Amino acid sequence: MIEERIFGPLTLKQFITVAVGLGLSYLAYSRIPTPFAYATIAIIVAATAITAFVRFSPEKIEGDLKQYFLKLQVKTPPADFQKMLQRKLAELESQIQMRAARGLPPDPKLQEVKNILESVNKS
Repeated sequence: MIEERIFGPLTLKQFITVAVGLGLSYLAYSRIPTPFAYATIAIIVAATAITAFVRFSPEKIEGDLKQYFLKLQVKTPPADFQKMLQRKLAELESQIQMRAARGLPPDPKLQEVKNILESVNKS
């Protein structure tokens, strides 16, 4: 999704974030004693800059889920991969049980992903 630029290079979200950060910095400057105000302002400016301008791009899974985990298995140390796989399986099992406890119908996608992870675990 491409956001429209509203003020120079800033999008609306970035503009609001920067405005809130500047407002908090002004409040810190006017209400906190000077030496502490500078440290507080530095923290506020850093948090504002990170929030407004840093974009985190999660790794997208393209293609087959099983192939993705098999490639990940090759890249990751065996002990770490097993821990991650067990954690993912536990999360899936928890979600399946929560759906059942709430009386919701079973989600076939959750079971499908669980089956894929179990097959990767066996290989």
